[in-house]
Amino acid sequence: MILVDTTFLIDLQRSARNEHYQAALLWLQQHEAVEIVLPAIVLGEFAEGFENVDHPVVQHYRRAHRIIDMDKKVAMIYSRISRDLRRRGQSIGANDTWIAATALSLDAPLLTNNISHFERVEGLEVIGYAQD
Repeated sequence: MILVDTTFLIDLQRSARNEHYQAALLWLQQHEAVEIVLPAIVLGEFAEGFENVDHPVVQHYRRAHRIIDMDKKVAMIYSRISRDLRRRGQSIGANDTWIAATALSLDAPLLTNNISHFERVEGLEVIGYAQD
């Protein structure tokens, strides 16, 4: 199981029409057996890019992947991460903090193209998918 951030879904969507965004698709093809899991906030951020949340692409991701809701455990982890990052002057923004908290709550890695951003979160395993 691996959680993905919103950039992964956006890059995956872009891969269909732009050869510069093939890294997400290639990663997915090379790791077919891995379960891709979406934090609820990732689904919300992704759906924001469409005029209608019932758009077929949004519905595809809702059906194809397990969605992890924010619960009490995630909230407590969020508070710890947010406080720690703020003390260090390294905030990553509320939504990304929720995404990191969701990954930590499941003890699962986070797949992103924004490695340096998420590596600020102590204890979070961050995996990149960008092509070299």
